[in-house]
Amino acid sequence: FSNGTANLFSPANSIVLNDFFARNLGRSREDTKNLIYFFGGPDVLFPNLLFPNLEKMVLVGLENPGSLLDPANLKARGLLGRKMAEISRAYVSIMKMSYYITNQMSSELQDFGTATMISVGLVANNFVIQSADRISIDESGKAYMNPNGNGVRISYKKPNGRNGEVYYFQQNLADEKLQAAPGFMRFMEQIPFDTAYYKAASYVPQMGDFNIVNNFVMNTVSHVVQNDD
Repeated sequence: FSNGTANLFSPANSIVLNDFFARNLGRSREDTKNLIYFFGGPDVLFPNLLFPNLEKMVLVGLENPGSLLDPANLKARGLLGRKMAEISRAYVSIMKMSYYITNQMSSELQDFGTATMISVGLVANNFVIQSADRISIDESGKAYMNPNGNGVRISYKKPNGRNGEVYYFQQNLADEKLQAAPGFMRFMEQIPFDTAYYKAASYVPQMGDFNIVNNFVMNTVSHVVQNDD
């Protein structure tokens, strides 16, 4: 990152962060393999720091999934430097405040969506991207590849050789919107989630229109971790 905040992931700071998390997260730190991150946008940086055994994460937000940018294509068109600068600026809020501020992302960055942002975050954690596919969910809750789908599935390999997956869905989580997309919750019900993580938008579930996801979380997970930023 060129914004001067990459030292958050320096070895010295990583030791401090890991020590803090180990002392304050209790069993959830080691237990969490499957994570729900509602209202999370494309933030994969901090979940992977918080939960080192993470294998599957489902992120949900309102941003466009987009597609993974091709660096070689951008370089050939003379656009690589500009796009990298946009990505770097978009990460300022995450790196400095640990959460996304969607309305501060440039319009171009929002156009190419969350797939690239998620992938950059995974690479920042020294993970290797193996695949990135646009997907949809049918009414039975089954995910399938769809170039125009409202989701993206990114597979990666960790430095320790273990594999992981991130799903991101552009989905309004209000009760009325979920009732119109029943396949989404059927998809969620198939995953044995351990933990629900809330951060920047942690106030949203208290607004009264999110009974479906609130009930799902309370009846499914063993841990709820909230960052009170």
